[in-house]
Amino acid sequence: MGASEDCSEAEIIFNRASLALAKSQRLIASWLPPKSQVAAAAAKTEEELDREESEIFSPVPERLGLGAPVPEIAKRQPTRAGIDTRTVL
Repeated sequence: MGASEDCSEAEIIFNRASLALAKSQRLIASWLPPKSQVAAAAAKTEEELDREESEIFSPVPERLGLGAPVPEIAKRQPTRAGIDTRTVL
């Protein structure tokens, strides 16, 4: 079996799983009442979701306590201004 055949089998399995998931989601959606216009308007946009993800998953110092503000030095981007190739370690 070549790599292309394995890839094709993997794609077939993935597509079948995706199809089964779509069918189950469609079935469950048929049991629920349709969304009202207010609920549809209240749904978050892609930009809002991206912004929330960036806030949630932004790196913070290890020893930062719960509710403590992130120090300004941790917010800055690291720079290479002080690093030189001739610097002795």
